[in-house]
Formats: sequence, C-alpha cells, structure tokens
Amino acid sequence: EKMIRLIVSDLDGTLLNDKKEVSERTREYLKSLTAKGIRFAAASGRGREDVSLYFQDFPCAMVTDNGASAYTEEGEKLFFETLFCKETMEVMKQIDPIAYMHYFVVGKNHVYVKETETENFLEEAQYYFRSPIQKTRDWEKVFRDDEIIKFSINTGWDGRNEERGIQQIRELGVEEHFSPVLSGEGWLELMKAGVSKGNALRRLAGHYGIAMEEMLVFGDYLNDLNMLSVTPNSYAMCNGHEEVKKHCRYTTTYSNNEDGVVRELEKIFGEIE
Repeated sequence: EKMIRLIVSDLDGTLLNDKKEVSERTREYLKSLTAKGIRFAAASGRGREDVSLYFQDFPCAMVTDNGASAYTEEGEKLFFETLFCKETMEVMKQIDPIAYMHYFVVGKNHVYVKETETENFLEEAQYYFRSPIQKTRDWEKVFRDDEIIKFSINTGWDGRNEERGIQQIRELGVEEHFSPVLSGEGWLELMKAGVSKGNALRRLAGHYGIAMEEMLVFGDYLNDLNMLSVTPNSYAMCNGHEEVKKHCRYTTTYSNNEDGVVRELEKIFGEIE
C-alpha cells in the first residue's frame, strides 16, 4: 500500500462527465477520502470561480487557470501569476494578421476582445467563459484596471487548426515571456513563462509538505502532461488523448462518463465503508 497523501484531478474530460457534472458517487468517495486525511485538489484550465462551483459543499485545494494560480482548501491564495501589458500587446500585433486566430484577454473580472469581433462569434465564445466578454480598443486600460491571467486564442470551433496554431505561435518566439499550451479543442493559451499545472502542483505539494511520490494525478489532455509527469503515480483517462496515455504509467479502465477516476481510487483505497 503506497502512502498517498494527495489526489489531483483535472476536471473536463476527467473528473467531470460529458454533461459537465461531478457525479454523486465521485463526490461521496472524495469526501470519504478527505475524512481519512487524504487531500484532494482539482486542477483545471478554468478560473477559480468556475472551479469552485463544483465543490461548494466540499472544500478542496485548487490549481486554476492552467497553473497560474492555486488555493488551499481554506480558500487561501497561494499564488497568482499575471501577464504584462507590453509583451501581450506584442503578441497581439503578431497574430492580428492571422485570419483564423481570435484572441481573448482573460482577466480576473472580465474577458476582453478587440472591437472588430462580430456578435455571432462572441455569442459562441461566451459559452467558454464564466465572465462577460467586453469589447475594447484600449488595452493599456485593461491591464491597468484588471489582473490579467491568460491570453486565450481560438483557432476555430472545429479544432482542425490547433496543431498549425501552436506551431505558428511557437515560431513567433513567444516562449521568452509566455508558456503556450493547447488547452482544448481549438484553444491555445498563453500563460506567463514558467506557469504550468505541473509547476503549480509542485508549489501546492510544497505548501503541504507532500512529496511527489505521495501524489496521484489524473488527466486527459495535452495541458495535463506536465502535471502528470511530476509524479510516478500518473493516470491517463481511457477517453483521453493518445499522447497523454503514452506518457502515463497507468490508464484508467473506465471513462469520465463511468466514474473512471473513482473506480481507480476504489482499487487502491477500497470501497467506502
């Protein structure tokens, strides 16, 4: 029986089913583990407000915004990494001419887009963001008035441009100031350089005095790779990206729609008494 003190799970495609719910069984099981002193952390590309909606009756640690911020169970902020105006505007200039790329500047209070985006496009995009989307022409004001966490780029709703997109972004040489990641179908995100779910987990575990081998991590997508690589106890979802399965030590037997995470945990910790 290996000593596991922290369980970490991605949300979309992993802990959540395709209806975007945490099942009753999952919730009850995680609660029973925390009662035994085993911590749980949700790790997501989503923001804090979004993530906490899933855990209102069940305080847990959170890594949010692809690792730009992290919070303890008590809701204490461990860190919050923000982007700078000058470097971000540099990237905007470079991608403005690329027709299939649309960018969103994601702040603590709002999500901002350039004035020329169409209403139709924004209606579709709003589905992905908890905060209201605002059009702007004054980016300096945006960075002055809000804390900017990430720069999201949509490469089309069908996902077919995403590989080309990340390739193009890397060729622009953004990696001096940003860490680019593919975060979902058709979405690229630029976080501050050095920000990743993996680095955030190291900091979270450090805060609790938990060693890497005392963690168990579940994920399904490419933005989970660096987080899955921090521990030997890495689980790819069987419904996950093939690349992710290749890099993980284990693959779950069941998918995110079949309580895949909890059924693996039951193999390790046993059924709830």
